[in-house]
Amino acid sequence: MQLDVLMLTRWFVSWNGTSRAVYHITQALTRLGHRVRIITYSGYVDKSWQRIFEVYPIHANTHNWLSLFKITKLVHRLDPDVIHSHGLLGLASWLAKRDYISTYHGMGPLGIATSFRSFIATMYFYVPSVLDLRLAKIVTTVSGYMGSIIRNFYGVKKVHIIPNGIESSLLLRKLDHNERKYITFIGSITERKAKYLVKIIRRFHERYNNKVDNYQFAVVGPIRDLRIYRQLKKLEKIHTQVYGYVSDEEKLRLLDQSRVFILPSQVENLPISILEAYARGVPAIAFKVGGIPEIIRHNSTGYLIEPFNVDSFVRYIYSIMVDDKLYRRLSSNCLRFAKNYTWDSIAEKYLNLYFRVLSI
Repeated sequence: MQLDVLMLTRWFVSWNGTSRAVYHITQALTRLGHRVRIITYSGYVDKSWQRIFEVYPIHANTHNWLSLFKITKLVHRLDPDVIHSHGLLGLASWLAKRDYISTYHGMGPLGIATSFRSFIATMYFYVPSVLDLRLAKIVTTVSGYMGSIIRNFYGVKKVHIIPNGIESSLLLRKLDHNERKYITFIGSITERKAKYLVKIIRRFHERYNNKVDNYQFAVVGPIRDLRIYRQLKKLEKIHTQVYGYVSDEEKLRLLDQSRVFILPSQVENLPISILEAYARGVPAIAFKVGGIPEIIRHNSTGYLIEPFNVDSFVRYIYSIMVDDKLYRRLSSNCLRFAKNYTWDSIAEKYLNLYFRVLSI
């Protein structure tokens, strides 16, 4: 049975994690023979993606709740079989008197402590988030950790866990360990993700600069916090290159030259970037926060560090950089792990829920 699926997402841009998940789920469902259309806001849509998919941009501010009524009218006109919301816009489906699935990708209350800006955003969206989740026919999220937060903080009794994935085309057919010198960070340059990155680069240089040959920190991702960005730019004189936002092709090129992937976030749900690193045989090191322990197997695919122990973090980076046997073992494990997280397999799990909604 071919389904007509409508995705609702506030953003549909290549530099946003939720957007990339919607992109890949849509792509996988299309490969499986289903029709997928997308409603998003016109100010936050990637033009190249708009040429690939059926995108219906709403001309309104993302913080203007009256725009929900525009989306409601469009939902009526498109009349899909299934509506899948990726944050807040499910409320438009409820106004249209249509059942919907809501997938929660965010940080929820975990984001409160990371910055004043995050605190304001969390408080502003709290009530709409509660309504969106409680009114949904089925609620999913990408990690078991966030599932427990949704149950306890938002009062949703049953939450389905469907993780993020990777494109099967990213998986290396054969590991190549030659010329891998980069210690790579990929993520938005924000206080939440990069505050400790600055400290880690400094500490590693202080302790191991003369003990590791030819290493380079590669910092990749859109610049969202100018203060953190300026701190990182000052480090470029000590084996560091800040690339900012790069294309997917350039990101893969950097991963293929990476010995270790680092993500010292203060808060995370289930980051796709770690899985993408695994797909290229790159072990990961991250703080033991949020859903990260669900995808990093300590001493198997990388290392989990107690928050926020910078000294321990840099010790494990050093170990992987200098121990070839350790690195090769971790690298092989990463590639095996990644094969269980392809978007095609993730899309099949969502399809099971779609048919379940239709049968209710």
